[in-house]
Amino acid sequence: ELAGRLHTHTGEQGGYVGVALLAVVVVAVVTARRPLTRAVAVVGVAAWVLSLGVNLVELGRDTGVALPWRLVEGLPLVGEIETMRFQVVVALCVAIVVALWLDALADLPAGGRRTLGLVATGVAMLTWLPANEQVATPALVPTFFAAGAPGLSAADVVETYPRSTG
Repeated sequence: ELAGRLHTHTGEQGGYVGVALLAVVVVAVVTARRPLTRAVAVVGVAAWVLSLGVNLVELGRDTGVALPWRLVEGLPLVGEIETMRFQVVVALCVAIVVALWLDALADLPAGGRRTLGLVATGVAMLTWLPANEQVATPALVPTFFAAGAPGLSAADVVETYPRSTG
């Protein structure tokens, strides 16, 4: 199944924008008269590229094509960022562009063009809603911590290795 081969992470289930909403964003950016709309779109595209990680993955296969995150992957602290988390920035940018688009539509005179834009945007936004139950995996508490973490104080910080992100 195609969905099983996609490079995804269950913690980022809202990361898929969808073709319909992407089309609204493209129309909003192309027809935008505000520099803010284009600036937010540029930030969104940059965040999307960064969210792809160090190499381009196509249907579960690492293509070996280096992506921009490879340049900062080795930097202390910055390299620890999980690139898929940039999808949150992408979602925020999409929401801002759509909000600016709706604001621009509100400035149009009442009529067919404005109504069509509002209806199309509403339908496209519905495609962003989750289609099924969201996956939640209960965290298993390791025995060491369940036993009260002998030898550690409440002020201690523990980082486990290897990290498991899902």
